[in-house]
Amino acid sequence: MKKVLLINSSFSVSERRYSSFGPPLGIISVASALRESGYRVIFVDPQVEENYEEMIRIALDDELLFVGMSAYMGANLKNCLKLTREVKAMRPDLPVVWGGPLASSLPEECFRKADVDFIVMGAGEETIVQLAAYLADKEPGKVLFNPYISFRKDENKYEIGRLYSFNGDIENLPAIDLRLWEKGIKKMNSIPLITSRGCPYKCSFCYNTFNEKGKYFLRTAQSIIDEMDSNSVSFSCTNFSFIDDNFLINENRALDVFAHAEKKGYRIQRVYGHLNNFTPKIQEALIKGKIGVTMCIESGSARIRKILNKHIDTDKAVALIRNLTSASVPFVTAFLFGIPGEEFDDIRQSVGLAKIIDGVSDGKAVSMFYLYAPQPKDRIVEEYERQGVKLDFAFENMSDVEVVPVPPNDMINLQIRPWMTGDMAEFYKNLAEVWLYHFGSKKNKGNYSLENAYKNHSKIKELFL
Repeated sequence: MKKVLLINSSFSVSERRYSSFGPPLGIISVASALRESGYRVIFVDPQVEENYEEMIRIALDDELLFVGMSAYMGANLKNCLKLTREVKAMRPDLPVVWGGPLASSLPEECFRKADVDFIVMGAGEETIVQLAAYLADKEPGKVLFNPYISFRKDENKYEIGRLYSFNGDIENLPAIDLRLWEKGIKKMNSIPLITSRGCPYKCSFCYNTFNEKGKYFLRTAQSIIDEMDSNSVSFSCTNFSFIDDNFLINENRALDVFAHAEKKGYRIQRVYGHLNNFTPKIQEALIKGKIGVTMCIESGSARIRKILNKHIDTDKAVALIRNLTSASVPFVTAFLFGIPGEEFDDIRQSVGLAKIIDGVSDGKAVSMFYLYAPQPKDRIVEEYERQGVKLDFAFENMSDVEVVPVPPNDMINLQIRPWMTGDMAEFYKNLAEVWLYHFGSKKNKGNYSLENAYKNHSKIKELFL
């Protein structure tokens, strides 16, 4: 028996104003490693499978080595807990394995609050194959030896492993097998690709600050091109999206991929990048291909950007947005609010910068609104806790985190944000409504009520009128 069930736990169970749909390439990468090592993988993604619950039930009737899923904050965590309970109700002795940033950073809490048996600590392609081999070998008394696995010894005892930090050759990782997600590609009408791992920029709110710690690894242009060509044939699709943050970090590599896409008639729909990546040649290529861009600014306040460790020149950012949007390049940026110590003037500066962006782009650029959700061990949390206030990262709090606080999921959890008062939470909720009306996607304008927002909090009107 060499069969496993993996479930994408990142899905929405209720209607949202923002689609939570996205390619679950992390768990697919783990699935691909298992496949390459000879295991049969049943992969269920509720984003694309309407009958996902029945698919899971059918899979659980089969012989399986384990069931695996990835744990993140918010709705994902609720799904992990619910799915784990359901698996254990049907198959009490079947091992459940968790991975992902939350499980890796708080394994003790996972063992306390969920009936999970093993936790893969950090990047899991190698570890998961070793764990599968251990579970497949029923030799009595065999010891699990892998420093990057945490495991339950009995109901109240567990062994906590070390966090694995990737430090190898990215080209030697198993290729992500997108055949596991063919329905998702059809739904997106695009082939998602990852071209790097890690990140050099060390933003203080990012999980990379406690995991990869500034290391990053890039695939070669030829490797990316080969994957594009192979997947285009496999899925009869010529649209691509590069979903990692650092596709543009090496100019020559990116330009080689752009040139190949043009030669083959491929449509690159979107790339992500840091402001410093947008060299003149990169901008020329983006304009030529009308390639959508996401580049996050985070704040109009230099003081807040320093806290976030986001070292960018906002004048340069505005010039970039003006240049690209004037050439009809779709542009999305994002602003982050609710940082400990954020003041009204910091927010005023962000609103002012968003107004400038809206003006220079003639309303074509989208500026998203996000509320800071503290993550265990990120640098903002560490700095805040050095002041003597401990954050409560209980599952009840982490599962109720919403980073876009608009209805229907507009609750702002104050337990995990002790610096925020109830009045501040109401302010941020109303700010999100008005911000997204003015600066978000124009097609969603009708979703927001300015009149109620102005009525609910007087300071909102002061910012926008």
